Amino acid sequence: MPKKSKKHYSYGNTWKERTQRLLEALLQCANEELEELPRGLDCTWQNGQPKLVVRTRLKVLEHLSKQVHGDDGLTTDHIRPILNHYLPDYLGVLEDHREKPKGSADWHFSLRLESKDTAATMQWLEQRWDCNGSNNGRTLEAQTPAVTVAKTNGHRPLNQGAPFQAPPLPDHFVERPEQQQISKVRC
Repeated sequence: MPKKSKKHYSYGNTWKERTQRLLEALLQCANEELEELPRGLDCTWQNGQPKLVVRTRLKVLEHLSKQVHGDDGLTTDHIRPILNHYLPDYLGVLEDHREKPKGSADWHFSLRLESKDTAATMQWLEQRWDCNGSNNGRTLEAQTPAVTVAKTNGHRPLNQGAPFQAPPLPDHFVERPEQQQISKVRC
């Protein structure tokens, strides 16, 4: 069976601008700045807070994006990673409320934002993206040493050249040979 590869995401200006365009379109919808709202889009503020609750489908979001941004509008292939990764994981502002997230065509989510104002939110998003970008994995790898030797508590230290080795057992560990024999028999 082939292994499922881990998706690699880009955090450059292209995805930042796409995320901004989607968020801007949703804010214009919620703030009633559009003349005509797309059918199938429910976009409301929750109890006066800067928490935007959205119920819709990807195709409707694509239509909204093209309505607001014209030729620069987003496709469903752009919108899906924004909703699945950039807003919830990278920026930490999206909460998914779908009962079955996998394979669901209907989207129900909320966005915890700084402000209801579109311009203020766009500025906040820019700062948050740039702040996260300076702390993403690529820069952390350069700052973190390759091997960290922990406190050994009397145990032998880890060899830096070895490809793999089990860490030392904690002081409170008690060996139980009878359990090891039982588990070997089961395998």
